[in-house]
Amino acid sequence: MRYKLLLAAWAISLAASPAWAGEGSVTLDWLPGAARAIPRTDSASRDAPTFEYAYGPAAYDTIGGEWGWFAASGPKVSFRLGQYAMLPMENHDSKKIFPPGQMWRGMTGGSISLSLDSASLAWFGDGGGFEISMAVGHESDHGSLPHPPRPDDIPLGGGGETITPDIAIRVPLADRFTMIVRLEDRIFMKGALVHAPGGDLILRYRLAEHIIPTLAVFAEGIFPRKDQARDGFFVRVLAGITAPGRIGEAMFFFGVDAGCGKGMLINHRELRLSGGVRYTPFTW
Repeated sequence: MRYKLLLAAWAISLAASPAWAGEGSVTLDWLPGAARAIPRTDSASRDAPTFEYAYGPAAYDTIGGEWGWFAASGPKVSFRLGQYAMLPMENHDSKKIFPPGQMWRGMTGGSISLSLDSASLAWFGDGGGFEISMAVGHESDHGSLPHPPRPDDIPLGGGGETITPDIAIRVPLADRFTMIVRLEDRIFMKGALVHAPGGDLILRYRLAEHIIPTLAVFAEGIFPRKDQARDGFFVRVLAGITAPGRIGEAMFFFGVDAGCGKGMLINHRELRLSGGVRYTPFTW
């Protein structure tokens, strides 16, 4: 509860910020769609709040989304209050294509984001963005370990209660190219981990109105609270075609995952090659 109060206090402080001063009025918008001016749905992370299915060599899917409850736009800055909820599920040793269900995670939380609109226009031009966000969230991990616990295992998985500050920029590199960079750190208030710093690099090329070749790279470090547990890492690369439309966008991709697993499989080192599709209704 105290983390929700912290998020609410930050929202109030942003609303009262001197950055709203200046010519022009403040526009208020309920249910603005995306929870952020630079959404997380382009991320290659398996914690990206999307609808996703991938296979290879085991099935994995996510039912999730991140939406905005409220947005306020001033002459210089804007901010949004959002929420996310996710149910990632996956198989470990089962070859069943669908449904995955040997392991699953429950994830939920909220976010507040401040977008420096006039500054990003001056720095990066039309289509650019600079956004500072903070999310508070909870992850619970479910399933059973694929082997008896070992001395350096985290037997209850990598979930817990987190505060996640992040900074994101969107830069138009040319007429058709856009680059997105995000740096974040999941700081655990409760759970087996201390923190998990990570980052995104995303490149999109607008080949046509509904055809956008996309490359997304996500990497994070994993630092456990237990002295005997091993530090770890996770890297994922997605390459595919994004197809935007009037009701969101879909991405058809090939992916490579390396490093620690997720949830109860956090101690399971893996190298996974997969193909899949993801869909998100809220886009930028």
